[in-house]
Amino acid sequence: MSSTAAPRGSNATGTPTATVSTARREAVDRARQSWIRKLIDRSRRNNLLYYRPLKTGTLDLSFADSSGMATLLRGVEPVSLGKLLPNGKDESVTTLARDIARRAQANAEEKGLQTLFVAPRA
Repeated sequence: MSSTAAPRGSNATGTPTATVSTARREAVDRARQSWIRKLIDRSRRNNLLYYRPLKTGTLDLSFADSSGMATLLRGVEPVSLGKLLPNGKDESVTTLARDIARRAQANAEEKGLQTLFVAPRA
């Protein structure tokens, strides 16, 4: 046997290989699935699974102009609230939109989280 040949029970690089039984592979898979279930919070506290509109964090776009909404969703050019919503020039709507944008920017800068989304109503 030459010194360059891989020892028995190892691959061509000389790294030992292990034959894993089916029972052990299944046990590891069950443990992995158990860990995954424990990591994901399926309770009502999980805002990603159970969305609820917030008074100061949600802007209802259900009455938005369809052409303005199409432009917004394409993401090619900015759309002003005045063109998007019938009451877009209302002080409370602009204040709410500004607060949502500021909070999203702070989350992105401080925590690295993207929290500003446009989503259809369920």
